[in-house]
Amino acid sequence: MISAILVKKSCGVRGARQLSVKFRPQYGAFINGKEVFPESKEFFKVYAPATDEVLCEVASTDKKALDDAVNAADKVYQSGVWSRSDVRYRADVLSKIAVNLREAVPELLELEVAQTGRAVREMKAQVFIKYLAFLEYHLSLIHISEPTRQAEIS
Repeated sequence: MISAILVKKSCGVRGARQLSVKFRPQYGAFINGKEVFPESKEFFKVYAPATDEVLCEVASTDKKALDDAVNAADKVYQSGVWSRSDVRYRADVLSKIAVNLREAVPELLELEVAQTGRAVREMKAQVFIKYLAFLEYHLSLIHISEPTRQAEIS
């Protein structure tokens, strides 16, 4: 019940605040660093559970898009650009991702609450804060166990 009330407030039900972030009408799949839309042009709708409002449509990937994603990932893995890079470099990249994710929590929180119907407090504590704490803890272990810092990223 509380989740439904919070989502109604965040989705702009009469007399409640409007979402400060907006969903785009459609989203594709991210393959090899680019957003792509399947040749089938098939999409599924994402609904706000509290209002049954359509928030956006997401591409339903076809076999070609799936094969493209797997092939792109395998090519990057085989190249070693990530898989064979220094552990400290990978930790630095993941640290920057954690910083960016932490800065984006308010926006991501609002979007997730709208599309899942979970309570703001629950979403923040269980998903974002705990995930970030887990990521940052393990990154700190890498930095502590690898005292010589050879790789820096800009």
